[in-house]
Amino acid sequence: MHPLPVKRIIWDYDVDEDRLYAFITGETDRFNHFTREMIFVRLLERLNWYEILNCLPVSVIKRMLNPQTISMLKSRGNPAA
Repeated sequence: MHPLPVKRIIWDYDVDEDRLYAFITGETDRFNHFTREMIFVRLLERLNWYEILNCLPVSVIKRMLNPQTISMLKSRGNPAA
């Protein structure tokens, strides 16, 4: 796995990459004031699919793509429509 591009995910906080990864993968239950869903949304909105696939196990990505997290994503609309 490649390292997480932490500054692109959480640029407004000084965070430790290992702690963030442990939280995302479920190894720890707490990460500052963030919920896991909040971090997942940031990942999905700020990284492309290839970066996500390179940084996280597929099992974590599958868990990330649930109705609750998807409903939290900002809609970008369909400019072609």
